[in-house]
Amino acid sequence: MARPRSSSALGKLTAEIKARVDDDTKDELDRLAFDAGMGLSEFLRELVMIRVYGRDHVARLHRARLSMVAGISPEED
Repeated sequence: MARPRSSSALGKLTAEIKARVDDDTKDELDRLAFDAGMGLSEFLRELVMIRVYGRDHVARLHRARLSMVAGISPEED
């Protein structure tokens, strides 16, 4: 059985972005990520994706991923 191309609805995540922030900002981002039930990297990735592509597009990606997991086509959802 072949492995899927990617386990992410976003494709292969290879590009890296680094930024320096002050300690208070980092603490607040950690808190926001925790409150959202995510790790910091996942939270920041979602934040960037929403800002770049828009909330509707990111929501469609998530729905498509859930449909694949559930074994249904996105149109049936």
